[in-house]
Amino acid sequence: MREIIDRLEEGLSQEEYFSLLANLNCSVIETELPLKVRGLTIKDDNGYMVYVNTLLTPVNMRKALRHEFLHILDEDFSKEGNLLVREMKVAI
Repeated sequence: MREIIDRLEEGLSQEEYFSLLANLNCSVIETELPLKVRGLTIKDDNGYMVYVNTLLTPVNMRKALRHEFLHILDEDFSKEGNLLVREMKVAI
């Protein structure tokens, strides 16, 4: 699945990522975050809240959405262990 996402990266628009995430029970919130934070995802009982930094360029916003999307696909929020290892696994 990741290879497919990698191949489609250049062709997916921000709106298409929003649609993919909505199908996974995710709400996407566009907001200003510190520049070091491209995006973040929080899981709760109702699904996921995906925050994406509006200070980024459109290309980097798509990359941030892809990164958070991969965390959700990989079910990283259900895994125990080192968060840094999981971050490196889906690094942009």
